[in-house]
Amino acid sequence: MYVNEEVPKPKIEFFQLVHLKKVLEIENESFNNPYDEAIFKAFFLRHPKNFLVATFNDEVVGYIMFDALYDSGIIISLAVSQKFRRRGIGGLLLTLSLIHI
Repeated sequence: MYVNEEVPKPKIEFFQLVHLKKVLEIENESFNNPYDEAIFKAFFLRHPKNFLVATFNDEVVGYIMFDALYDSGIIISLAVSQKFRRRGIGGLLLTLSLIHI
């Protein structure tokens, strides 16, 4: 018998400095040339409403940094923890960033 279980959705919230350690871990596991801590802090200080995190049980599992450029949007960085990929988290973060732009 097949049971159709709905995958729980992450909570999306604005980035706070308490999220930084986990965001850096995700960044480092996701990219060969990751941004360093200073980039994340500087972006947060300049654009706090353009930095979102996805959490499950208060654990950061993904993030997106974005900004508006003229009448378009630009994604600065988007990543999801390897163990939480292929669950639609990246797409959800992208969609919510478009709403904010």
